[in-house]
Amino acid sequence: MSWSSDRTDIRFSALPGGLLTQPTLVWLVATAKSGEHLAEVTYQTGGMGWHAEYVLVLGGDDTVADLSGWVSVQNNSGKTYNKAGLKFIAGDVRKIQERRAARDSVRADLAMKRREVAQMTEKGFFEYHMYTLPRPSTVADNEVKQLEMFTPVRGLGVKKIFLYNPLGNFRWHRGSRYTDRSYGVTSNKKVNVFIELRNSKDNKLGMPLPAGKIRVYKQDPADKALEFIGEERIDHTSKDEDLSLRIGNAFDIVGERRQTNFRIEIGRKWMQEQIEIKIRNHKTQAVTVRCKEPLYRWVTWRITQESREHTKLDSANIAYDVKVEPDKEAKITYTVEYTW
Repeated sequence: MSWSSDRTDIRFSALPGGLLTQPTLVWLVATAKSGEHLAEVTYQTGGMGWHAEYVLVLGGDDTVADLSGWVSVQNNSGKTYNKAGLKFIAGDVRKIQERRAARDSVRADLAMKRREVAQMTEKGFFEYHMYTLPRPSTVADNEVKQLEMFTPVRGLGVKKIFLYNPLGNFRWHRGSRYTDRSYGVTSNKKVNVFIELRNSKDNKLGMPLPAGKIRVYKQDPADKALEFIGEERIDHTSKDEDLSLRIGNAFDIVGERRQTNFRIEIGRKWMQEQIEIKIRNHKTQAVTVRCKEPLYRWVTWRITQESREHTKLDSANIAYDVKVEPDKEAKITYTVEYTW
């Protein structure tokens, strides 16, 4: 045995019987027959994971797009798996997390990355969906491997949506009545940009999509280069469901919301609030912006006056769709009464 004080480690010339230098699984197999036997062992191991990644490329007029999907497998288990059969279960699989001491792991962005093209097969499995690689694949230790999930889909129909949601997640909370004049007055001016599409066969898609990140690109016509314009994370999405991707905020569309009047009469159990919303369009083409308004002061409300007709989204939210011409401003006003 030798001792090295500068490195503070211990080295043995030989290992005692039964001493293992790293985590190891050992099985004791009992059999009534001697000789060689073929045994199959199944167990769960840590240090491996996978996630889905997508790339959506918008066409020139933002009404069509191409979509590709990949599965990224990360192996930090300490072992290379040669010619392994790979299956991926997509869904909300419940797994109990045991308490254990934190341990170091290799970061994915420092690991070796490799991409392979081989379209997977998909099928329903229990209450989930299973994606299977059609051939064996080697996953090296400390490697991130990307595997093609499906053949890229060309010409998906998409729609670009502008949403002005100045109060964000403001809403009525059960048991509370908001009578403070200043409640909900503060707002932002950002107009969100969404890309929406339907996951259906009629729209050239129609397949279960595992949860993951979608990166959105658009081609610059000047040099044909793909430029990154935003990203969103989606949940597990079944066929014939819609995808709504918030990818950023519009640079040249500005919103403004203000309270123009507020009255309250406690004896009558009555409140009235007047709101003004302005949308300014600095683009060279007309845009349609949806303005979402939460009616957050109390559960019982009615619109008594409005400059244009609203759409009732649910019991506590309304919306106004307003078209704004280039370099113009559009204004919405409405009055809401609350009673209790």
